[in-house]
Amino acid sequence: MTELRLEKICYRYPKADKQVLKGVSCIFSEGELSAIVGPSGSGKTTLLSVMAGMDEPDSGEITVNGEARAGMDLDRYRRETISMIFQSFQLFPLLTVEENVCYPMDIRGVSMRDARNQAAEALRLTGIGEELWKRFPANLSGGEQQRVAIARALASGAKILLADEPTGNLDQENTENILGILQMLAHERGYCVIVVTHDMQVAELSDKVWRMRDGVLEEE
Repeated sequence: MTELRLEKICYRYPKADKQVLKGVSCIFSEGELSAIVGPSGSGKTTLLSVMAGMDEPDSGEITVNGEARAGMDLDRYRRETISMIFQSFQLFPLLTVEENVCYPMDIRGVSMRDARNQAAEALRLTGIGEELWKRFPANLSGGEQQRVAIARALASGAKILLADEPTGNLDQENTENILGILQMLAHERGYCVIVVTHDMQVAELSDKVWRMRDGVLEEE
C-alpha cells in the first residue's frame, strides 16, 4: 500500500532565523485526495518541497511505504516515487504534448515505443484527444496544459502525486475538470494525491483536509 508518512518534521530556512515547519506529523495514503490549506506564508509550499525531496528537513523522519527516505537515492525518489504538478504547468515549450509526456520515461530509459504507448494511455486518461498530441503547449488552453501536466506526472510511474495550486490559473469549468481527474486518480486508480491549495472548492471535495498555521499542521 502506498503511504507517505511524516514524523515530527522541522525545517528552518538556510541562513535565516525562522523555523518554517514545527514538528509536522501526518500520513497520506493511496486512494485518498488530501488537501493542505492555510494562509500565504504558513509553510504549505515548504512542506510540499520537503515531501518532494527538493529540501531536506532539519529533523524528523519521512517514510515511504515503510522505508525511511533518509536511506534513499533522492534523484531516483524524485524520478520514480513522487511526482509534482505545478500551478504554472512547467511544460517544455519546444516539445509537443506527446514529447512532454514521454520525457519522464525517456530519462528512465524506457524505449520510445513503450513511452509513446504509455503516454497515449496517460493522455487519454486525462481527456487529451489525439488531435492535440502534436501541438506545442502555447497552442493549448490553460485547462488543456494542466491536463497534459497531470498526464506527464502519471507517465513517471510515481504513485504519489503532489500538486501545488493545480487550479490556481483556471476558470470554474476547468477547475471542476481537474478536480474530477484528481478524484478519479485517487479513488479509481489508487494514487495518493496531495494538493496544496487556497481554493476551498478543492478542500470541500477532498477526502482529508489539513490546515497549516504558522508551521503547524493539523487535520480538520
